[in-house]
Amino acid sequence: MGLFSRKSDSPQDSFSAPLPETRAPSKPLVGDLPCSAKGCQNSTGAACSYVDRRNRHCKTAWCPEHQFLVNGQCYCRRHANTVDAVGNQEHTTYGFAMPDLANRSPSLVRWVANDISDRVEKLLERYRTPGEQYHRERVHAVRGVDGGVRWEATWQLFDHTGSRVRVSIEVREATPTTLSARVGQLVVYSEVPPWILHREHAEDVDPDTDVRERDMFYEMMLKAIDEHLTDSDEPY
Repeated sequence: MGLFSRKSDSPQDSFSAPLPETRAPSKPLVGDLPCSAKGCQNSTGAACSYVDRRNRHCKTAWCPEHQFLVNGQCYCRRHANTVDAVGNQEHTTYGFAMPDLANRSPSLVRWVANDISDRVEKLLERYRTPGEQYHRERVHAVRGVDGGVRWEATWQLFDHTGSRVRVSIEVREATPTTLSARVGQLVVYSEVPPWILHREHAEDVDPDTDVRERDMFYEMMLKAIDEHLTDSDEPY
């Protein structure tokens, strides 16, 4: 058994995790462009507002029926997910401009992070010591020592002295189909998720199988995180 206790003595019953952003409903945007939705004949499309770090604009347009609105701006589905994951700024909080047009890494990380956040919370609860707080960061970019960029979502246990436990899931831009889990700076799990493998092989999977495979993938990833925290003698 390492440094981390398997039982929390904290008087708090649960983490106070930040809730997802809530937004007032936005009015649909009406433009004069042909809608990019397959089979749609509307010419009331508004241009997708996404601009990537190379100053390239998404060239799609979406009518009120098919557009996705984030903070009152029109986006295609892919870029709505990206903006919702990392924020809509000229430069993200961590100093990186918006991802390339075809980069799905941030939205994949956000989607998985939302899926497993409750499970990560329960896992970290077992390692929390009195006085420590929990914090989940939004998806952000990190540049590795090799110069490559990865997009990650992070959960931390910290007190007045700083962070003691840091767990993250990530997707590297160089390997955009591989999802990894990291404890501190150490990668403890790295695999291509089953739903991506099915997509790559053009395989149809029934909903029950999809749910079962996702749960198995998540449990294997969380088990690797848990085992590393249990065996570690150092804070991460």
